[in-house]
Amino acid sequence: MKNKRVLITGGGGFLGFSLMNYLKDKVARIRILDKLEISKDDLGEEIEFIQADIRDYKLLCKATEGVQIVIHACSGPSSCHPKDLYSVNVQGTSNILKASEENRVERFIYISAAAVYGIPHKVPITEDYPLAGFGPLAESKIAAEKLCQNSRDKGDMLVTVFRPRPFIGSGRLGIFGILFDWIKEGKNIPFIGNGENRCQLLDVADTLEAIRLAMILSGGKVNGVFNLAAEEFGNIKQDLLSLLDFAGTGSKIMHLPQMPTKFILKLLEKSKICPLYSGVYDIINLELSLSIEKAKNILGWLPKASNAQSLINGYIWYLANCNNIKQGISNRNLLKEGILRLVKKAF
Repeated sequence: MKNKRVLITGGGGFLGFSLMNYLKDKVARIRILDKLEISKDDLGEEIEFIQADIRDYKLLCKATEGVQIVIHACSGPSSCHPKDLYSVNVQGTSNILKASEENRVERFIYISAAAVYGIPHKVPITEDYPLAGFGPLAESKIAAEKLCQNSRDKGDMLVTVFRPRPFIGSGRLGIFGILFDWIKEGKNIPFIGNGENRCQLLDVADTLEAIRLAMILSGGKVNGVFNLAAEEFGNIKQDLLSLLDFAGTGSKIMHLPQMPTKFILKLLEKSKICPLYSGVYDIINLELSLSIEKAKNILGWLPKASNAQSLINGYIWYLANCNNIKQGISNRNLLKEGILRLVKKAF
């Protein structure tokens, strides 16, 4: 892998930025592509940066020149307008696939999402489960995966698709940043439902290892679709209690009834005064788990971190860095709390 040149799209996001730092000593050259500017202090001298929109085909052709591996981690956030989500996630994926094919890229790794499965009727979910994601984000990811399948069928480029559960661990903020802030201040944590349902997450370090394997293993192994998720996890209440016990700030879980809580959150989301979105609160009380046997058996991937340990790792990182964190829309940033700032005072 030392002689490979790699392009990472969405390099300013949580996963893309983590990938950059993970790979910079493992490959010959890293090129980062992101719509938003990234400071040289964050990148370092050895990283090449191209500021470009994933929908700009001409710039993507330039970005993929001389590259052997493309890791397509760019994705529109759930807060995007549905039309923007479609253009970024579908048209953007179409563009980067075509540019990669034109420049004879050897491997293409697409980071999809477990949301493509929608609300499952049985768990754990295997890769052959029907794709019936709900909401614009999941629908756009399904469409993007079909484009990856079409490219894979041509046989000119190895195409790996990963369907990960939500990322957590060191450096992960977004919604989790709000959780960590409340815990640091000893605030009680409002929770919808009883928390008895089991729900996998995924440590970013384990994600990076899966991507590394997709970069080095033979084509027959990586040319397909793989679920990624933690192997060790309890129910949501147990995992959250492990974090609260570790923090030792006095925070406790306060259970809220599903109705009218979800109804109120939906109204607040429509009013754009709350950072929580339906993709979070609508499924928080569901049993959600993926089968990771395919990734284990074919890729030899073995996730190490449990849900609880990943949450603790993320909280430790937050405590060490909270004074220097900026606000923004990326999962590397703190979200604006909006009305939750007032709610926090009540808890």
